[in-house]
Amino acid sequence: MPQPPSIRFLRAIVFVAFAFLTAATASGQTAEIRSSPTRPAIRVVDGDWGRARPEEIEAVARSVADVLLRAVGQLEPLAIAIEPGTEHPEVLYKKNSRGEYVIVLSARDRRWAQYAYQFSHELCHVLANFDHRISTRGEPLSRHQWFEEAVCETAALFSLRAMAARWQDAPPFSHWQDYAPWLAAYADEMLAAEHRRHAQLQRLRAWYVEHGAVLAQDPYARQLNDFCAAALLPLFEADPARWNALRYLNLDGAAAEPTFDGYLARWQRSAPDQHRAFIRRLAVAFGPGGVDDTRSEPAPAASATLVSAWR
Repeated sequence: MPQPPSIRFLRAIVFVAFAFLTAATASGQTAEIRSSPTRPAIRVVDGDWGRARPEEIEAVARSVADVLLRAVGQLEPLAIAIEPGTEHPEVLYKKNSRGEYVIVLSARDRRWAQYAYQFSHELCHVLANFDHRISTRGEPLSRHQWFEEAVCETAALFSLRAMAARWQDAPPFSHWQDYAPWLAAYADEMLAAEHRRHAQLQRLRAWYVEHGAVLAQDPYARQLNDFCAAALLPLFEADPARWNALRYLNLDGAAAEPTFDGYLARWQRSAPDQHRAFIRRLAVAFGPGGVDDTRSEPAPAASATLVSAWR
């Protein structure tokens, strides 16, 4: 029996759509997904990823975003391009021509834990407004960057452990379910390292007194950052909503503050009321004075060393 024209037309549309998606997958391209309040638009650039396919790397990145940004909550539209690099992972200060943050990863092949670890760390820098730490000469203001590095290391550990739990029941692909324990093992191995093993929140005050001067000069003092990250991890795992406070870090000229206490004070003034107790708790952990918990006095004017174009 001949089919009505409408049925033949619909079948033609379905056939064309299926052919398009099949061709896109075979060529390593994936359909770009628009960002939502908790789901950024992620695009993996073709390149030397070893044996990994772009759509697989995108699946790992989206899994990171799901666990980390779900905790952060409402976001402005966020677009990210992921590119392969030959050196260390990083997020570039300048967006590309498409308005995307560019995150460069050094992971290769199908080392999903390493992809997750690197991407979550760099995504955390975006959430922490890293691109507000820019002087009028276009140079990063790095005196307090060590704290951001430590928090982003915390984000990497948090993401790995949260993804391990999620992949046990809902991996991106069904055949990845057996990889869940490897995500947890990757984080646990780092936490078991000698320089992290004894990290506790109550140790941070003496730790900062001893190492604060070094950190102000070298934000990439890896073992020091690792210790701090391990000490902070229980706070975020106890209440993942605390990641939302990170959205207010580095705002209002905070990076130009001459003291770490002032840096945290600026963070507290920039944050909504629901995050101020948590930020104060961190400030007290690092020093005896803490942060003045008042909103009666106006926040200091933004430093002239920051360029408004980067905000």
